[in-house]
Amino acid sequence: MRELHRYIFKGILGLGLMVMLGTWGCKTEEDARKSYALPTSASEVKWEKTKVQTVVARESDFEAEIFSNGKLKTSRKAHIQFQIGGMIQALPIRNGQYVKKGQLLARIDDASYQLERESAQQRLEKAALEIQDVLLSFGDYAVEDSAQIPAGIWAAAQNKSGLREARINLKKAQLDLTRTRLRAPFSGYVAQLEGNVFQPASQSKPLCFVIDPNKFYVSFPVMESELKKLAIGQPVQVIAPGGKQAYYEGEITEIDPFVDKNGAIQVKAQLAKASKDLIFGMNVQVVIQTTIADQLILPKTALLQRQGRSVVFTLSNDTAYWNYVEVSHENSEEICIAKGIEKGAEVITEGNLNLSHKQVVQTN
Repeated sequence: MRELHRYIFKGILGLGLMVMLGTWGCKTEEDARKSYALPTSASEVKWEKTKVQTVVARESDFEAEIFSNGKLKTSRKAHIQFQIGGMIQALPIRNGQYVKKGQLLARIDDASYQLERESAQQRLEKAALEIQDVLLSFGDYAVEDSAQIPAGIWAAAQNKSGLREARINLKKAQLDLTRTRLRAPFSGYVAQLEGNVFQPASQSKPLCFVIDPNKFYVSFPVMESELKKLAIGQPVQVIAPGGKQAYYEGEITEIDPFVDKNGAIQVKAQLAKASKDLIFGMNVQVVIQTTIADQLILPKTALLQRQGRSVVFTLSNDTAYWNYVEVSHENSEEICIAKGIEKGAEVITEGNLNLSHKQVVQTN
């Protein structure tokens, strides 16, 4: 009997625990359901519509831009170098200095070259006296009548007297004397100056360079696929590096008809005018503008990237629609749509960053 009571007691106790646990579990699910309950009617929803701005897709001529990087060079860069030896006596220039055509750049000690010229002058005068005696040995000829002397006799007399050699030596001495001074062959800036006064002048390497800033051009590569968009005389913009971008106008002067191993073609563009902010060898960006007719054009802000593809949202009846598109051309402000939307479509350009397909929106 006791065993029977024990079993009854355990059964009642177990049943009570099950009821308590069940009641607690039901309450927890109910509370959770209330915590994450969704509105059951539209009247309970209070969505704030995304505000957007739109434009109409238009068809027009498109100003495409080709971008490249290049280097500034010049078609007038003079190597300033001594052709004779000597000690540098004057060097009145510095790197970056603007010099005018004919201005003195450097001078070496010319004392020995002055003496050599005087010596050559004396030898010439001596030979001029001796040629008269030589002419008399050939016949009754006088220096004053050199035009009447047969050419063979006159040549022989000059050689025998040393007159011809004396004249050549004098010219060389005069030339060497002028070479003691280096002058600017044209106006420009001094660059890469190497040398100091009281040091020997080098005959193997330039003392400096003179660069003409009015002859600057930029050399840059363009991919072969862009070749058909280029032409001689086509305008370009050159952008110099720096915090404040500066634009310089130019035009294409050369297109090299050779494709390198990277599939690029070298192009040259002459700058329209000089600027103190441009220096030889500077790395610059080049922008080439070309017109493409009859393109479907949108502002660049209309284009988004979703799932690795280009997307544009169109608007119809206050609803945004997701459209995959293909972009054929672009510049700094606009894009050309090759496929995905039609002319006249209303396209969302602002407020489109977080839109989803068929989302209800509000236009500003």
